[in-house]
Amino acid sequence: MPSHHAMLEPTLNVVIMKTKYDDDSTWGEDDDQTDETEFLELRRRMQPLQEAIANTDEELYQNSLASLVANTFTKARHNAVDWRELDLALYEMFLFGQVAVKIAGLYGTNNEPNSPAAAVLIQMMAEMMECGMHQTPGKK
Repeated sequence: MPSHHAMLEPTLNVVIMKTKYDDDSTWGEDDDQTDETEFLELRRRMQPLQEAIANTDEELYQNSLASLVANTFTKARHNAVDWRELDLALYEMFLFGQVAVKIAGLYGTNNEPNSPAAAVLIQMMAEMMECGMHQTPGKK
């Protein structure tokens, strides 16, 4: 398994970074509709790769995504995050949620997370909610 991990970690990092908007991307300009469509298609094609990595090394996938999301939301609490980073964290959290729910749902009958992935997703959602609570008064 360690040899798989050594190969999968950089692959996962590349796949994740491919789903981030480029630094020269702009938001909401009419000229960018074609670029946006192509980028969303790229994201769609990258999704099965991430799912395959998640199925191969669930712990690596969970740790990588949890770290990405936590770091991004920490930056957001300090108003030091670029929209591209925030978009990436939210998109990856969405994909992670799809994987976590497929595994066993979020909660069992005892109101406890059904799986380690569900526990990680619940933590990500809590961190996301905390981001909004730390806004400076008068700022949105």
